[in-house]
Amino acid sequence: MNNEFYFNLWVLKKLRNCKHWKNSVKMPTLRQRTQNNHTRKEFRQLQQQSSRQQEVIDERGLPYATNETEFPYIPSAFTAWKALFIVRLSAAFWSVISDCDETYNYWEPMHYLIYKKGFQTWEYDAKYGLRSYLYILVHTVPAWIYAHVLQPKPMFVFFSVRCILAAICSACETYFYIGVTKEIGANVGRITLGILLFSAGMFISSTAFLPSTTSMYLCMLAHGAWFQQTYALAIFATALSTFLSWPFAALLGLPIGNSLDFTYQKNMKKIGKLFLHSS
Repeated sequence: MNNEFYFNLWVLKKLRNCKHWKNSVKMPTLRQRTQNNHTRKEFRQLQQQSSRQQEVIDERGLPYATNETEFPYIPSAFTAWKALFIVRLSAAFWSVISDCDETYNYWEPMHYLIYKKGFQTWEYDAKYGLRSYLYILVHTVPAWIYAHVLQPKPMFVFFSVRCILAAICSACETYFYIGVTKEIGANVGRITLGILLFSAGMFISSTAFLPSTTSMYLCMLAHGAWFQQTYALAIFATALSTFLSWPFAALLGLPIGNSLDFTYQKNMKKIGKLFLHSS
């Protein structure tokens, strides 16, 4: 153990004295770390470190490579997306419709917009006007194109919409998983990925044609962006979830707003101190 420590110390001294090392390697400044540069590369660096071989020295002073490493294994973003997409695709074909509102308030109006026939609930009646067709129109556009261009059976249109929802859900889950891994750590990121993969609730709700499902997508996208300090995307996803699908989803954006307000006040205090020192 002592030999390994002194060997690493000797290597660091040699690298420090090397001119090529000084010219090629530049440590990020505090300003660069606060501008999201560290969050964009941290996940890939952790993944590379987890699969890198470690060079150690035996009792005779001879170096050798070993696969044992202090860094845990982190599934890549593409690996996580593939695993999540397979599970969500299976939900698109095998998960049943568990809510009557999904049938009569969303699938039936979509069927009416595509084929000009279908049931209409009283909430969509012009006399009452309690529900808007905007949310249904967003989902109807790809289904209408598929139905009128290729003219398949209505059952194929139904499953195509569910497959699109499965792809969107898996992408948002992957982005959320990356954010958790960067912000909290690799161990919590792996646990989060496992819960997302084997959760029965996620299996049911991932491909449901409901506003709460869309808010779930956008909530994971917003919090993943928050963890990665992409605040513009976090605010946009929260606002889109509030106005498009579910108004109560605005409450889920309160932690993001509180964090932004705290960061703003902290930066303003720093600016004030610099102004006082300069004057």
